[in-house]
Amino acid sequence: MPGVTVDGVSKHFGAVRAVDRVSLDVADGRLLTLLGPSGCGKTTTLRMIAGLEHNDAGRIVIADRVVSDAAAGVFVAPERREIGMVFQSYAIWPHMTVFANVAYPLEVRRLTRTAVIERVGEVLRLMQMEHLATRQATMLSGGQQQRVAIARALVFQPRVLLMDEPLSNLDAQLREQMRLEIRALQQRLGITTVYVTHDQEEAMVLSDEIAVMHEGRVLQRADPQTVYARPASRTVAAFFGAPNLLAAKVREVRREGDGALARVDGEGWEGWGAAPDDVCEGDAVTVVVRPEIIRIATDAAGAGNGGRPGIAWRGVARQRIFRGARNLYTVETGAHGGGLAALRVTVDAPPDQTVALGSAVTLTVDAAQTWAVRD
Repeated sequence: MPGVTVDGVSKHFGAVRAVDRVSLDVADGRLLTLLGPSGCGKTTTLRMIAGLEHNDAGRIVIADRVVSDAAAGVFVAPERREIGMVFQSYAIWPHMTVFANVAYPLEVRRLTRTAVIERVGEVLRLMQMEHLATRQATMLSGGQQQRVAIARALVFQPRVLLMDEPLSNLDAQLREQMRLEIRALQQRLGITTVYVTHDQEEAMVLSDEIAVMHEGRVLQRADPQTVYARPASRTVAAFFGAPNLLAAKVREVRREGDGALARVDGEGWEGWGAAPDDVCEGDAVTVVVRPEIIRIATDAAGAGNGGRPGIAWRGVARQRIFRGARNLYTVETGAHGGGLAALRVTVDAPPDQTVALGSAVTLTVDAAQTWAVRD
């Protein structure tokens, strides 16, 4: 049973359509991330679920209860939707202690003092902050303030937790730590959660499912691995990391199970790649090749696919960027006469694999690790 259903929801700000007929459902106890660049409509969608914005069309259901239906004129106030919300800015009160900040939602609901003390104690223990109960909010670190904001959102036991880029103000190391903590907490509590971020890595770490948004619409919704390895479009592929996006034409298709293998050719190269089952001969496609799955070898060392279908390029190593755990190479291929423009392919290699700049190299990739999407 869905914990949250968003059905054909739209939102306009003047002439701008911020959200365009978005439909989503989040199963009870699951975490869905709305992912996309600034201005794509993800935060507006979250605010409509929260009741902080009125939807112009469509309806929103939380735990089998219609909380907003534009056509029927139904709109339930935010405080009656049984949702907890965590904002990017923390939004905790600096003049209050940790205990008072967390207790506030219970006090406005007029719980007894005994019940407030008991429930706040439980949630502070859950967040490992019981020892900070009497500390003033201004004396806390950024990570501690965010834990207070999460504790306050959870203290009244909401049906749904909404989180709007809650980690964007933290430094990189703390963000990584908090991602793991939020994921572990959400799974332990089994609380239905909708999370907004523009950070692809954050989305992959946290999510059961990701909905990639662009210009007010959902382009793809799937589990993180599927969105990463089998993007629905060039736009989705480009948003995850820095893949090689290679223009090509389909010359032959072999159907295989739920998908297909396509023989493709671009300017100065050809090979086989995995593709959706509806791809057809003659289609213009973008072949998505992730840098980390390409094998690189000097011509002296040799390289190959062991007879497996795939793609191979010959080229020259032009640039190397040391990234600690990896070496990122730029290889120029296809610039060997015949009027062909140089094709630049990026390769993410292990740190112990070094290639001299200017040396001739061969790049290979298995077909199953590529993905051809229509342009």
